[in-house]
Amino acid sequence: MCDSARLGAGTQVLARAVVAADAVLGTACIVNHAASVDHECAIGDGVHVAPGATLCGLVRVGARAMIGAGAVVLPRLAIGDDAIVGAGAVVTRDVPAGAVVWGNPARIDTRASR
Repeated sequence: MCDSARLGAGTQVLARAVVAADAVLGTACIVNHAASVDHECAIGDGVHVAPGATLCGLVRVGARAMIGAGAVVLPRLAIGDDAIVGAGAVVTRDVPAGAVVWGNPARIDTRASR
């Protein structure tokens, strides 16, 4: 973890995970094994970044969102509150709050019921 990164109370950064310069993570987040939160990302409370997921620079992730295993979120995008990014997805556009996205490129799953 970079010295300039800030972690909220109860946030966990697990083995081989990276939290880069000026990243800010809220409370009770998980950056799971081998996940990467790149420079200047802003992560809301209760977010889970699953194993091997990558948040490129300047990504914004809303509260309680889930970024699935091996997913990639391209730079300068926003993931809304309570959104789910499926495992292996490649996110090329902002994801609205509450949406479920998956695939490459990631698309909203209109069948998902939450």
